[in-house]
Amino acid sequence: MTQPLLAVPATPPEGLKRETPESPAQVKPPPNVPRLSSEVLELLLSRGDAMLAIGDIASARRLYERAASAGDARGATGVGKTFDPRFLAQIGARGIQPDSAAAAAWYRKAAEGGDRTAVARLQQLGQ
Repeated sequence: MTQPLLAVPATPPEGLKRETPESPAQVKPPPNVPRLSSEVLELLLSRGDAMLAIGDIASARRLYERAASAGDARGATGVGKTFDPRFLAQIGARGIQPDSAAAAAWYRKAAEGGDRTAVARLQQLGQ
């Protein structure tokens, strides 16, 4: 029997919980990327949240990017957070370079897909 390499809590700590809109926001995925089921998207987002909770920003970014590439606006917001100087400072992230321009670009993409939290984060960045 194989044991998991890392057990990560299913729900992130209070300060790192993902904001969820009333209905899942979707951005238009590239035509050659297959659509993912809502279950897989939720798994990617939850796992991204869990990686943020333990401070693994690079892994969180990859998971969120996968969700975003499948058209999920919440994934794009997640990627934006991994670049956002305010968010990174809030969670006490170390060893990762913030990038306001990249955060704003991802937040814009998420906002275009209907994720209202991305609009608020854009405003916090002064965009």
